[in-house]
Amino acid sequence: MSIRSAKLPETPEPSVIGVDDWSYRRGVKFGTIICDLNNHTTLDLLPDRNSETLSRWLKAHQQLAIISRDRAGEYSKAAQEGAPQAVQVADRWHLLKNLGDSLKRLANRFNGQIRLVAQESVKASPSEVIKQQAQELTDLMPQKDAMPIPSSDRRQDLYKKIHELAAEQVSIREISRRLGIQRLTVRSYLRALECPRPVRRVRSSSVLEFTEYLQKRWQDGCHNAAELYRDVRERGYSGNYHAVRRTVEKWRDSGHPVSVNFSAKPPSASMVARLLLHEVNLTPELKRLTDRLLTINPVFRQARKLGQEFVDMVRNRRVEMWSGWVSDATSQSAPLEIRSFGESLKQDEQAVKQAMSCDLSNGQVEGHVNRLKTIKRLMYGRGSFELLRRRMLLKIPR
Repeated sequence: MSIRSAKLPETPEPSVIGVDDWSYRRGVKFGTIICDLNNHTTLDLLPDRNSETLSRWLKAHQQLAIISRDRAGEYSKAAQEGAPQAVQVADRWHLLKNLGDSLKRLANRFNGQIRLVAQESVKASPSEVIKQQAQELTDLMPQKDAMPIPSSDRRQDLYKKIHELAAEQVSIREISRRLGIQRLTVRSYLRALECPRPVRRVRSSSVLEFTEYLQKRWQDGCHNAAELYRDVRERGYSGNYHAVRRTVEKWRDSGHPVSVNFSAKPPSASMVARLLLHEVNLTPELKRLTDRLLTINPVFRQARKLGQEFVDMVRNRRVEMWSGWVSDATSQSAPLEIRSFGESLKQDEQAVKQAMSCDLSNGQVEGHVNRLKTIKRLMYGRGSFELLRRRMLLKIPR
C-alpha cells in the first residue's frame, strides 16, 4: 500500500501535549513536533516553528489542558493565543541548559583571566612535563613480562554465547540478530581461540621530546620555525612542520621560551560552567583552578552561588525558593549574564513555577524526535515533508 494514500490513524483528542522543535538541517531550518504525553504517541509534525502555525493547530484542539514546552518565545506566544485555557509547563532540562548557557557567556567574558589562572595553576616546567608524559606512556605500553589484561565480564559472556550458538549450528546472521551485534564481530569472535582483549591506543605529540633542544636554539637567536623544523628533522623528528610552528609560536611575544606546561590547555567555557555548578568529583588540578577563580574574581563566586541555588530549586522542586532566588538573580549586584537569565525567567514565571510543581517534562518528546531523525536520515533528504510526516504518524521506520 502506498504511504501517500494510506489513511492516517485516528487518535483521541489530546489533553496533555509536549511541543519541541526538530531540524531539517541542523542550525538552518526547523519544524515542530507535537506529542500526546498521555498516550505516548506523535500527534503531528508542523513544517516550521512559527507561533502562527502552532497556534492554528492548538485552536483546532480545544480540550487541551496542559502544554509542556521548552522556553522558546514562539511556543509561549502560540500557547497563549491558541490555547489560553491550557497550563504551560517549562521543561526542566531546558531550564538547566539555559543556566549553563548563561554561565558559558560569563566564562567567555573573562576568558583572558581564566587563561592566566590556568597557566598559573601549573607549576611544573616543560622538561618535567616531558618526563612525566614519557613515564605515563611507558606505563601504558605492554611489557613483555606483564600479565595480559583480563577481558571484561561482558566481553567474556558475549564470547561464550557466540560459541555456544555456533555449536548449535546457528548461522552467523541469526547470532548477529539474537545478540544485537555486527556480523563482523561474530566472525572475529568465532575465529579467536580465546576472548579478544581490547586494544589500547596511545597517542602523543612527537615534538615534546625535542622541546628542550628547540628552547636552546630559540635562546641562541634562531626564531625561524622552518629552520628549527629542519634542525629537529636531522635529529630524528618524524612529525610535521605545523607542530613545531605551534610550539615555538607561544614564545614569540616574549622573545624567549616561557616556562609553561604545554599540556595545560585552558578550560573551555563549557568546562568552566560545569566547575561553577559542581563541587564534587573534581581532580586536584580542577579543584585548584576553581578555587583560584573564586578567589580572584567575586563575579564567579556570585554566579556559583546563584547557579547552585537554581539547580537545587529545579531538581528538588523547591518552588518556595522562587521569590527569593529571582529577587537575588535580578538585583544589580548579580552578574550581568545571570541577571539577564533571571529577567527572562520572570517573563515566563508561571511556566517555570509549573515545572517545579508537576512531574511533566519533555523527555518523552525528545525520544520521538530521535525516532524522527532516524526516519529522516533513512530518506537521505530525497523525500518531501509530507512523506516524512506520514512515515512518522504511520510508524513506518523505513
